[in-house]
Order: sequence, then C-alpha cells, then structure tokens
Amino acid sequence: MAAERFVTSVDNKKFDLRVENTANHYNTIIDGQRYSVEVLKQDSAHCVLKIDEDIAEFFINKSGEIYNVTLENKVASSTVMDHRIYERQQKSSGVPSDTQSKQLLSPMPGLIVDVLFKTDDEVEQGDSLLILEAMKMENVIKSPRKARIKNIFVEKNKSVEKDQILIEFFD
Repeated sequence: MAAERFVTSVDNKKFDLRVENTANHYNTIIDGQRYSVEVLKQDSAHCVLKIDEDIAEFFINKSGEIYNVTLENKVASSTVMDHRIYERQQKSSGVPSDTQSKQLLSPMPGLIVDVLFKTDDEVEQGDSLLILEAMKMENVIKSPRKARIKNIFVEKNKSVEKDQILIEFFD
C-alpha cells in the first residue's frame, strides 16, 4: 500500500506527514524522521500509541477542522489536511483555509478562566486569546491568524458549549 501524504499543523508549525497503514500499525515519516506507530487503544477522544519503543497517551477533542490534543497535561492545536488540498489552497490563496475563518469556536465545553485581549485589539497568529478550563485542565485558545478582534462573545467565569462562537475577527 502506498503511503498517504498530509500536511499537519501543530500550534501553527507545519509538518510534512507520510503514513502507511497496515491494520493497527503505521509506518510514519514526519519531516523526514521515520517512526513505527502501533495503536494500542483508541476511541473518539482517547488514544494510546506505541511510538517506536515509547508509550504515549493522547486525549483528543475536535472542533471543526481543529484537533486539540492533550499529552502529559499540555494542549496543542492541530490540523491535518491532504497534501493535494493544501497545495491547491496555497496556489489559489497563498493561505490555508483554517487561517481565514472570521470566527473562533470553542473546541469543547468548559469555563472561560481568562480573556486576554479586548475588542479592536490586533493579534498575531498563535497569540493566546482565552483560557478555557475543561475536564479540570486549562486550555489555551490561540489565534488562528493575524487579525483584529471585532467581537468577543464570552466573559471571564462564564460557561461555554462546544462549537460556541468565542471571538469574531474583522476580514
């Protein structure tokens, strides 16, 4: 079976990902580095992998096209896109679509612990915008692109639902 190729972004850093799948085993190449990955346990929000000789436990929460992956109490925002779609988007717009959204959605239900910017503030891609507490962990919600904040729809110490609009950006 031929390897599938993807472009993945983890906390706004892009990686070339190639995956060859046989049952629960994956031969994976990330930016030229080869890994042997075996799925030990997997459900919709939890995954235990054997990566080479190490065991890693991940918790995954998907919001739209963004995966918030928790490993050892650290959360990273990630997207995965077929390399052909990514390259086509790069040619047509110069920017992948996940960075063009006017709205930032909540990746999971939780409590807003802090709002780090205000309306009309300029933010850079990757800036921390909000702190969302969910499942007794604080998750940093980051800006998907450079933008100016048009509206903030949440307040400190207020609950939010999954996919609720948190922030709206100007074009």
